[in-house]
Amino acid sequence: KQLLINQISHKIDEDAVFSTPIIAVVGTAMNVGKTTAATEIIRALARNTKRKVAAAKLTGVAAQRDILSMEDAGAMKTITFQDVGLVSTVNNRQLATATKTALHMLEEFKPDVIVVELGDGLIGWYGVDTLLKDVAFRKHIVFTLVCAHDLVGAVAATQLLKDMKIKANFFAGPVSNNTAGTDYIEDKLKIPAEDIRHSQAKLISALKK
Repeated sequence: KQLLINQISHKIDEDAVFSTPIIAVVGTAMNVGKTTAATEIIRALARNTKRKVAAAKLTGVAAQRDILSMEDAGAMKTITFQDVGLVSTVNNRQLATATKTALHMLEEFKPDVIVVELGDGLIGWYGVDTLLKDVAFRKHIVFTLVCAHDLVGAVAATQLLKDMKIKANFFAGPVSNNTAGTDYIEDKLKIPAEDIRHSQAKLISALKK
C-alpha cells in the first residue's frame, strides 16, 4: 500500500527543466555504500539544518529498497527512474531526459536541495558517466560524495570526475573504514574522508562549507 501511495506516474517530458541544487552520491561500483551515504546526508540535512530535502535514485535497476531508506532518513519526497517509465537505465538513450523530468517533478514540492544517488559505478552500462557529462544536469551539482572500495578506486574516481569537470568533495564507503584509507585521501588527494557509519562530523562540516 505504501509503495502505491508513494508512486508518481509521469511521462518523459522532452522540455523539462529544473533548478534545485543537487548533492550527488556516486561510487566506483555497486554495493559500495552509496545508499548509506545518501541516507546519512539526508538525515544530517533534515535534522541538523531543517532544510527540506528531496531524494532521487536516477540510475540502476528497478527496486524500492534504496528509496524507502531515504524516506526513512527524512526525505520529504522521493522519486526514481521507474516513476517516469524506465525499468532500467542500462544503455537507455532517454536517461538524461528522464532524469530532468524526474527532478522537475520533485520541484513541485519545493525542496531546498535534492540528494541524488547514481546506482552502479562511474564506468559501466548503467549510464552514470553519460548523465554526469550532461551539462544541464551537471551544472546543478553543488556537492559530490564518492564511495570507493579502495584507494585505487578513490584515485581513479577523483580523476574521472575531474575529467567531467566535477569536483569530488568527500569520500566514504569501505575505503574510509580505516585510517590507512582516510589519511591517504586527505593527505594526497586533499579531500575529506570519514567512516560515516559511526560518525558524521566531517561530513556535516563539509556539507556546511
